[in-house]
Amino acid sequence: MKKLILVVVLIIAILNYLYTFGYQGEPMSQLEFLNRTFGSLAFGLASILLLKMKKLILLSSVLLVVSCNDRPDCTNTNEIFNKYSPNIKEYKDELVNQLRLVDNTKLKYWIKEYVVIEEEEFIYLYIQGDGLCAIIEINTNPEKIKKETGLTYNGFVPLHTEIGPTHTGIEFMNLTFNIKQDSLNTEFIFRDYERRGFD
Repeated sequence: MKKLILVVVLIIAILNYLYTFGYQGEPMSQLEFLNRTFGSLAFGLASILLLKMKKLILLSSVLLVVSCNDRPDCTNTNEIFNKYSPNIKEYKDELVNQLRLVDNTKLKYWIKEYVVIEEEEFIYLYIQGDGLCAIIEINTNPEKIKKETGLTYNGFVPLHTEIGPTHTGIEFMNLTFNIKQDSLNTEFIFRDYERRGFD
């Protein structure tokens, strides 16, 4: 009976953990996120230690790792996106056109990579939702942000040192950016964001 109760507690903890990272509704507060995350981990680990069952330890570990990247699969059907790279003007111009057509409240963003191009800093993110499946290049250079948006914002800079293999796939919530577009260049310039569970 004791083992059954511990197994049930472990299953509930894992499901709650998966729900927290897979949640797609209104953004939850930082306190709620932390309560759900650490509560699930605490109850899950306590159950594992009490059960001392190797198979359950392995199973729960795999589930927790898999749940960290909850970006759904999507298939791009846009010929321009297939033809050009995300840093090319033709790609960016088409992305601007698509952003005007979709419901921006349904868009979600996940980190792909951080790069430095000619001394300018960029975050590449997967952008998905309302039929859109693309990659967006966001200029995060502090000088560029201040010049183009009037914002003095350094809160984004520490993230650059965090992005690596273990951070790829982190979801950005409420990402906002300026669009600067002319005959020679098109840029997406960072304004603000939230990171699920990491702010």
